[in-house]
Amino acid sequence: MQRQHQPESEGLTLYLSTDSPRDTTLTDSSGQVLYDVHTECDNGTFTTHVSEGDVDLKAVEVARLRWTGVNLHAGTVTVAFREGQTLPVREWLCKSKMPFNKDSVTFVDGEGRKYKWKRYELYCEDDDYKQSIAAFHKSSVDESAKPPAPKEIRAMLKLSPRAEQVDDQVVCSFLFTEIERRMKEGYLRDGDVRARVSASSGYMNSGGSFGLLTATSTVM
Repeated sequence: MQRQHQPESEGLTLYLSTDSPRDTTLTDSSGQVLYDVHTECDNGTFTTHVSEGDVDLKAVEVARLRWTGVNLHAGTVTVAFREGQTLPVREWLCKSKMPFNKDSVTFVDGEGRKYKWKRYELYCEDDDYKQSIAAFHKSSVDESAKPPAPKEIRAMLKLSPRAEQVDDQVVCSFLFTEIERRMKEGYLRDGDVRARVSASSGYMNSGGSFGLLTATSTVM
């Protein structure tokens, strides 16, 4: 797909259309859809598809994640950048075994170069993990904006020129680790995951988030 990149010195900024890493589009500064993400649920098994391009036009799937529960690393992932292989998630995204470094996740690209996510920043082995090459910024509200209303700043994933070399892997590794993080931290909110839960088997806590997803759940 032909992309209209920002100047190389600036890298690439991807804007998320929603706050959900499971169902969103990622666009560049011109509004062009570079990635589409959507999740389906079938009898308690979730499948998250990540496609390059706009699914309403001509998109190419770059990764497909199948998982249940809140432990995505027990699931499988099919990745185009590994010649369409299907493998356990834990073989591609490796978690740190150190308890004080639980948010650290590493992966290796096709050339054997190693990368490490430290929470919301990505580092590479090139410089011994000293300078981040990609970073995620949560959505926020600019209270200093002029009336009539504060300005909402969309969530964004910023890639340096170095990160653009493996952009598919950066995007997919971020999305999948963020999905698991939010699941485990209980961020199942109306704006993140919209689901139908039967009255007899599901419940909603006082904060408006679903505390239980059942086989009747449907991700929108």
